[in-house]
Amino acid sequence: RVLSLGSRLGGQGYGRYQIDFKSSINKVNLRRVENQIRSLQSPLWPQDILGQINWQQAAQGEKIFERYCISCHKNIQRDEPSRRVISHISKLSKINTDPVLADNTINYQGYSGLLRNQYVDSSLGKLVIEKKMPVASLVKFSTGNVVTHTDPDRLPGFRSVEWLWGILKALKDNPIKKSARQGNFQPAAPETPLAPLMGYKARSLNGIWATAPYLHNGSVPNLYELLLPKKRPGDPDFDENGEEIEYRSDRFLVGSRQFDPIKVGFRSTGYEDQGFIFNTSLRANSNAGHEYAAGRTAQLDGRILEPLTAEQRSQLLEYLKSL
Repeated sequence: RVLSLGSRLGGQGYGRYQIDFKSSINKVNLRRVENQIRSLQSPLWPQDILGQINWQQAAQGEKIFERYCISCHKNIQRDEPSRRVISHISKLSKINTDPVLADNTINYQGYSGLLRNQYVDSSLGKLVIEKKMPVASLVKFSTGNVVTHTDPDRLPGFRSVEWLWGILKALKDNPIKKSARQGNFQPAAPETPLAPLMGYKARSLNGIWATAPYLHNGSVPNLYELLLPKKRPGDPDFDENGEEIEYRSDRFLVGSRQFDPIKVGFRSTGYEDQGFIFNTSLRANSNAGHEYAAGRTAQLDGRILEPLTAEQRSQLLEYLKSL
C-alpha cells in the first residue's frame, strides 16, 4: 500500500511502500499451544527417584525463605487454576548479576532498513524507528507484526473468519490483563525509554529444582552454590577457625544429564573428556550477584542479612525442593 500524501509531506515516507508482514504462522494452532502451556504445572520433586524430602528441615527452610527470598520470589499455588505468576523486577545495579545481556538489549543497535519511520510501542507511548535503533525495539516491532498478520496463502474469506474467531476467543479465554511492572526497576524516561529492561526478573520458584544451571546466564551449576558467595580478590580461603570457606565455582562442567540431588543440579565434575567447561571469567559469564544468602546483596529495604550457616543452607535447599 502506498503511503498517504500526509505522510509524504510530513517526511515519513521517503517515497517507499508500507511494509506487509506475510507469515505462514497458524494463529489458531498458536493459541492452542498457548492454552496448553497455560494448563501446565511445575514438576514436583520425584521422591521415589531423587530421595525423600526432609520435611522437618523444609519447615525451617520455609521460615528462611520468607525472610530472605519472598520479597522478590512470590509464592503461588502450583495447581490453582486461577493462579497468577507475578514477576518482580530488580535493578541490575542492586542485584549485581552479569549486566552484559541487558546492556546488549538496550545499547546494541542495528540499522532499521525497511522498518525506518514505523512506530513501535513502548511504556512511554509509540516510538518512531530511526535509521539505527536498539535491537530490542526492532525485534519487538517485527515479531509483533508477524504474529498479527494472517497467512497470505489462505483464502480471503477464511482469513476474515479466522481473524474474527481470534478476537472472540481472546475476549473469552484470556483473563490475564496488562498490568504495571512491579519491583524496584529504573522507570522509563524520554531519554531512556528502555531503561526498565536493565533489570532482573524474579519469578515464582515453583519447580526451581529442575531448572539448573542458575542465574540468567547459567553461571551457577546448582542451588547449593547459589547460596554461596562469589570469590573476589582478597577474599580469604579459611575462616577464623581454620575451616575452608566455600565459594561458587569459577569453572565447572556442563553437559551431564546425571542429577545431583544433594546440591540440586546437574553433575558438574568428573566427566572432563565429555563435558564443556563453563568459565565465569569470560565476558557475559560472571557468576557474581544475587548473594543474599551469603550476606553480600542487600534486600529491597536496603538491609544486608547475616550469611546463612551450613545448616540453614541445607534447610533452605529442602524447602526449595518442595516448591
